[in-house]
Amino acid sequence: MTRLRTALAVTAAIACSGPTPPKGPRVVVLVVIDTLRADALGIYGAQPSPSPRIDALALDAVVFDSAYAASPWTRPSVASIFTGLHPEDIWPEEDRPVGHDSPLPDGPATLAERFAAAGWATRAVVDHPALRLDNGYLRGFQTVVEPWRQEEAGTDAPPAVWRRETAAAMRSADSRPLFLYLHLMQPHAPYGALRPRADLSEDNLTEVGNAYRSEVRLADECVGAVLDAIGSRKDVLTIVTADHGEALGRLHHTFGHDHVFYDEVVRIPLLMSGPGLEPARVQDLARQVDLAPTIADLCGLGAAEVRRGTALSAGGPPRGAALIQFPLRGDREAIAVTDGRTKWIVRGAAEPLLHFDLARDPTEQTPTGTLPEGAPEWQDLVGRLERGGIHHAPAGREAPNDERQARLDALGYAGD
Repeated sequence: MTRLRTALAVTAAIACSGPTPPKGPRVVVLVVIDTLRADALGIYGAQPSPSPRIDALALDAVVFDSAYAASPWTRPSVASIFTGLHPEDIWPEEDRPVGHDSPLPDGPATLAERFAAAGWATRAVVDHPALRLDNGYLRGFQTVVEPWRQEEAGTDAPPAVWRRETAAAMRSADSRPLFLYLHLMQPHAPYGALRPRADLSEDNLTEVGNAYRSEVRLADECVGAVLDAIGSRKDVLTIVTADHGEALGRLHHTFGHDHVFYDEVVRIPLLMSGPGLEPARVQDLARQVDLAPTIADLCGLGAAEVRRGTALSAGGPPRGAALIQFPLRGDREAIAVTDGRTKWIVRGAAEPLLHFDLARDPTEQTPTGTLPEGAPEWQDLVGRLERGGIHHAPAGREAPNDERQARLDALGYAGD
């Protein structure tokens, strides 16, 4: 971890208080790939690798081997990325359960709002119909492009769309520093012709796995198109990560990601490349709530007033544990805690606690039944279980929208 902290600390130290650090990043490109499990990439062990462009980027990047999502579901994860807060901080009890039509509540400034306040241009290209300006998730972005709307995507193939939109954003960065957020939908289901919750079964595991890997290859081509559009600029901080991963049926006889806390869903890729960052592999824990503080630190925005995450560039002791939550559409609290070596999963008072020794059992096949000791996060988890879970009031709902609902249905969200 020393090399990483040294590299990041140098970058943070040279950042000035204004909108344009003299030797730090002038452009920040945050690429979030929906439903991308870490072990689907060559840099995390997938062979043959379906991700040559991301693998090549990793050669010049800081690569985190133990990065974890804040939730196994897009909206809470993206909210944590932009605020540095846990889902339970963002949605207090009176605002739960959180569903696919729940807005991001008003609260602490998002990363985009903080960049805009510092004089940066903010632009989002988001191919997910659940993340929009009108429901709060894109708050602070001055320009929003939504390729999921047919009129905005046109007839171009996905890589061409991402190359075109990134190139347009890069042209604007010549006159003003830029924060660019790109949210890719591949490899989210449906995987090609395979439909979610219909064609996915244990009878066609090989077909499902191959179809998912094909979507990962397409996502990699899209990232390659983004990198091509960035070109040879040396003032760009590029971050590639995921909102969560995906279960493909082989390990735990389950598909998808909702309510799934195993590593194939909650362990995510995380790469950072940019000015002052030396290539390194980092074993220490990294969390989605650490992303906003880290980006803010590297760009001279300072610390947010309210946050749970800490800047990976700030040094200090390793983080104790990652809190992973599904912010509930029922009457049970579903949470997990991990430090990258051990994990404890609680799905409610009516179900058993699951504890896994990830060092000995990395695929989480055999719960140990051993209660972790020492870390306060574990004790907090015990207290929640002893209290019998948390019951929540109904959440507010968004107005219906036929085009948006059709797209959500195609992604497998019907009835949620």
